[in-house]
Amino acid sequence: MKSVLLLLAGLVLYSCKPSNPVPTKQDIPAIKDSIAIVFLTWSDQFESLSVEGIMEYMADDDEVIWASDGSITMGHEDIGDWMKETLSPIENWNYTKYGEATISVLGFDAAVHTVDFEESLTLSTGDTIVVKGVWTNVFKRIEGDWKIINSAASYLAD
Repeated sequence: MKSVLLLLAGLVLYSCKPSNPVPTKQDIPAIKDSIAIVFLTWSDQFESLSVEGIMEYMADDDEVIWASDGSITMGHEDIGDWMKETLSPIENWNYTKYGEATISVLGFDAAVHTVDFEESLTLSTGDTIVVKGVWTNVFKRIEGDWKIINSAASYLAD
């Protein structure tokens, strides 16, 4: 009887453990590093003007959100269409410069990445423009890979 009670007590204690453990101070640097690497790899897709490459890093569902220039686009397919339209007048992505990123780790499977940027773009008209702003991305680990589930950019006025 005593062993049955101990077993039941152990099961109750085990079932009370959080299902999503909180990262320790030792875990956080590795999570931040992995987010930084994925972000820069994703950013390379913009510089290559590769819509397919960009979308590979976005969650593939109807709940993914892209917020830019005061409008919200939802869903992987609609965001892909928006990307094609938005990137189509760009002839060359000359450079992107990032400031120091802030990465807030929310858990082993979620983080928020915020960074300021400056981009130089040459349009098909021959004009070169410089765009500055701030970008915030919410990353979620989906099936072992970091994916963007929410991306928002705000731009500084010329």
